[in-house]
Formats: sequence, structure tokens, C-alpha cells
Amino acid sequence: MEKQQALAKIEELITYFHSDPFLRSERFDAWSEAYDLMYDLHQARHIDALELLELQQRLSTFPELQTQKSFESVAKVVFDRACQLIIGGNPAFESEKVLFHLEMVMQEWGYKSAVVAEYCDSVKEENDVMREMGIE
Repeated sequence: MEKQQALAKIEELITYFHSDPFLRSERFDAWSEAYDLMYDLHQARHIDALELLELQQRLSTFPELQTQKSFESVAKVVFDRACQLIIGGNPAFESEKVLFHLEMVMQEWGYKSAVVAEYCDSVKEENDVMREMGIE
């Protein structure tokens, strides 16, 4: 699916998701499909992490919970990329910085996430091994 078609479909699903609170199972299906499309667009590099975060926030009925979930989702994308680099024998120093920045912003905004903290710690630990081997 092309970017414009996928974004139009996401808009349609967001509208449907917010339409009738009594259609819980159908609403969950729309919510799930919209999330799948968002991640597909992100994986195909059609949207960046910020656009992904904005779309996720619009989909939420509970913005506070969704904001935290969105931070966790973006952190997962960064963490997954860092894992690919590390498995390939390369350091993920930039990913480490991004994850720590996400964690810092979350704390400044009043959110805490064990998931994001674990991503930060894991990537830092692996990067520390690379630093010990003299890879900078």
C-alpha cells in the first residue's frame, strides 16, 4: 500500500475508532489495524519516528496512557535497530543517546517506563563492551 493510501486508511480508522464507544470489539479491530499500518509505514521508511508518535497519539482515547505507550513504541523501534547493529558487530552509540534522550523527556513530562529504562540499560551495556574493546 502506498503512503497516501495508508495514511488515508489510518485517518478512516481513527475516525471510526472514536465514533461509537459501544462497539468495543469492532473498535479494537480498527485500532489494531491502524497500528499495524502505522508500523508498516515506519518500517518501510515512509514516516519517521515523530510522525509515528503523532499518529499514535491521535488514535488514543486515553491520551496520558497513549503518550507513554507511544514513547515505548518509538523506543522499541530504536532498540530493534540498535540490536541489528550490535548483532552485526557494530556499536549503536547513537541509538544509546536517542534512548536516553527519550527516557529523559519522558521523565520531564512526568512519565516513567520500565520498558524504556530496560532498552536504555541493555544498549548501554552492549555499547560498553564495544568501548572496552576500543571501538569508538
